[in-house]
Amino acid sequence: MSLLENVKELVSQRKMTVAELERKLDFSQGSIRHWDKTYPGVDKVQKVAEYFDVSTDYLLGRSDVPKWANNDDIIIFDQALKRNSVIMSYDGIELSEEDKLKLEGMIKAMLWDKIQENNQMQMRFLSDVSHELRTPIAVIKGHMDLLQRWGKNDPEILEESLEAASHEANRMTIMINDMLDSIRVKGSFENHRNDTCDLNSSIRTVIGNFRVLHDDYQFYLNDSEGSDRPAQIYSQHFEQVITILIDNAVKYSPVNKEIQVTIKALEDEMLVQVQDNGEGISKEDIEHIFERFYRSDKARNRTTTQSGVGIGLSILYQIVEAYRCHIDVSSELGVGPRFDLYIPFAESETTTPQIEG
Repeated sequence: MSLLENVKELVSQRKMTVAELERKLDFSQGSIRHWDKTYPGVDKVQKVAEYFDVSTDYLLGRSDVPKWANNDDIIIFDQALKRNSVIMSYDGIELSEEDKLKLEGMIKAMLWDKIQENNQMQMRFLSDVSHELRTPIAVIKGHMDLLQRWGKNDPEILEESLEAASHEANRMTIMINDMLDSIRVKGSFENHRNDTCDLNSSIRTVIGNFRVLHDDYQFYLNDSEGSDRPAQIYSQHFEQVITILIDNAVKYSPVNKEIQVTIKALEDEMLVQVQDNGEGISKEDIEHIFERFYRSDKARNRTTTQSGVGIGLSILYQIVEAYRCHIDVSSELGVGPRFDLYIPFAESETTTPQIEG
């Protein structure tokens, strides 16, 4: 691929746009988007490579390996390959020395990419946990210090501090559960990519659960002919997506408590829409809502513990990408958002069993 195509691929993996990358690196507007026409210079290529932690050779299309280790890892790979007689003999298939070297290079790249991915996931998780828990822990400690000094003798201060500590403890529980969910879902796609689902049945199950949890809300399901056709997605992952969308709709529509869910069959895919009549999302925020831990200012200033930490839609986006789906969002401030989820039809008519409850 060309330099620009490689950059676009890396940008898409980070759930960002080329324009956002230009702003982060202090490049002039549109400079990266013209890299297919003009050479950017070594310094800019190096800056982009460092941002994505890849080699310049990879960006320039000279190497299929994103980045090689500068330590003993490469020696370990070589030793492992030499000890593996199956790889070296290729199960009786005769290959030239050049082909063997290419195959070994591909295996090294896959091994290294997997190690890098696991390391990055671990480091990011630890960073996320420490960042998100810092504030509630500080709040709890502050109130406990206040009580130890003199507040425990003041009934009003005691009640206020205990209430605040309980509130922050509940927030930490939600944060930790959300972050663990984001880790679990990432490793659970491989065994379910060929599964199919009766979307209509799953939606009814999820709506039934929400009617029990929120009896002061009205949940409407609008279906049409063909809406029971199987779609190419694992039922539990689809129900997780719908749960996230309806849960968000409930959180952000505390006044007009009506949630509309629509399902219809299009030419070659199913369309599921979730809409509420809440406060809406600004156009600026729409560009970022699928990023981990992103919340609009209005949502971030909420006092309720139910607003979570901004992971739900990030988990949703992982599922959407894993099953080759597509999601659109339409909204503006003051107008309740509508999420349009497009899911391919199932390649076969066999559906995975639905789990009740």
